[in-house]
Amino acid sequence: CLFCSSISSSLENNINHMSVKHGFFLPDADYLVDVEGMVTYLGEKVGEGHMCLWCGEKSKMFHTVQAVQKHMVDKGHCKILFEKESALEFADFYDYRSSYPDQGDTPMETGEGGEEEVEVTENTLDTEGYELVLPSGATIGHRSLWKYYKQNLPQRSSEGSSTVLPKMLAQYRALGWTGVTGEVAKTRVKDMAFVQRMKNRQRMQLGLKANKFQPHFRCQVMF
Repeated sequence: CLFCSSISSSLENNINHMSVKHGFFLPDADYLVDVEGMVTYLGEKVGEGHMCLWCGEKSKMFHTVQAVQKHMVDKGHCKILFEKESALEFADFYDYRSSYPDQGDTPMETGEGGEEEVEVTENTLDTEGYELVLPSGATIGHRSLWKYYKQNLPQRSSEGSSTVLPKMLAQYRALGWTGVTGEVAKTRVKDMAFVQRMKNRQRMQLGLKANKFQPHFRCQVMF
């Protein structure tokens, strides 16, 4: 458990325990595709980094797991800071493409008003003051955006998540969870989908460039 010393026999039981005992729900669960990876990553933040999931990097320094767990329980911080730039840290565990059914995997070539979308490159992101304007009008500073683009979390098999996720969502709904509702939540989903498509587009561009400059060798003909 992220918030106490309880040890569960399975990921499913662990998730059930945290939701019932601590009122903890994984945000935007409708779009979560790597449950095990997400919980493991959160466990590393708490267990190794001794970091409060709500306070984040602004959290006071805790020297033990027990200390940070006590802080989260006492302060009502058994939840994830999942707003604006903070949500980017967890984006690779989600897939928001279904929120744009008309877009699919096709990267956007133009922004609102027909303006060309800015190509995000390492040189661009490394420039002080660079900001990405999201569909909601909010902006992401270049430091947070650069950190997200450079983030390379390990890819895990989705087989475990495909088994756990339906049961987790059923448990959440039984406890009153209603999914992504309200304008604020819907706006966040659109922003996250936008940033994910930008990152996927950048990966595609880097892949094409790598293929373009890959050396080709002529076959040696043996006589």
